[in-house]
Amino acid sequence: MEDLDYLVLNEKHAPFADVHVRRAISYAIDRAALVRAVAFGDGRPANSLFPPQVPYYDPATPGLTYDLGKARAELAKSSRPHGFSTTFVTGSGDDVELAIAQIVQRSLGQIGIKLRIALFDPNAVRQKQETQDYDIGHSYWTMDIADPDELVTFAVDPSAGAHSFYTSYKNPSVVSWAKEAETTFSTARRTQLYRKIQAQSASDAFSVFLYYSPYQYAMSTKVHGFNVYPTGNYHLEDVWLSR
Repeated sequence: MEDLDYLVLNEKHAPFADVHVRRAISYAIDRAALVRAVAFGDGRPANSLFPPQVPYYDPATPGLTYDLGKARAELAKSSRPHGFSTTFVTGSGDDVELAIAQIVQRSLGQIGIKLRIALFDPNAVRQKQETQDYDIGHSYWTMDIADPDELVTFAVDPSAGAHSFYTSYKNPSVVSWAKEAETTFSTARRTQLYRKIQAQSASDAFSVFLYYSPYQYAMSTKVHGFNVYPTGNYHLEDVWLSR
């Protein structure tokens, strides 16, 4: 089981409503370097908004992978061709988030985007994301149910309550595909729809898919009854120790 770490880009704040800006950011980030530095090599670059264990995950989704030339070309086509300043909101005391923010800061600096890192209490960061009072932030996704419906609804449909992962992303075609996938029982049709959703959302760069990493844990041979759940939660109510 793996989770997906990703960046959220608030389209309510200029210039993130500009798809070329979002694509430039996505192309500028070296995901392999993130895996090495943050996940200590225990992970792999992400190509889709689906973690690989989610049904209908498409490994062939053409995610916007690291390419500084393409990043600069996208920025040149954008409303901010000479770059701009923005802020990455992250939780104080969270070493992983801070490391991600610092790597993103260096990456975006190469294409003329100046990134300030602002530290807040983690609860305040969550509130800022939910109220969309931020520019760029970090989040992650695990598998709650054995179907992509919940994930897709929260991720791409701004009317579903989470405002498209709190980005305000809205592509009418993607929303239409998501709604159809909710209601069809045809596996073949759902496969087609979810492939289109993964490809288009990657092209729209509404979020920057960073990397997949396995759930990590270590335990003694004296520990019994412990299981890792798809949600990434660690339940201890049925765990016991032997002598």
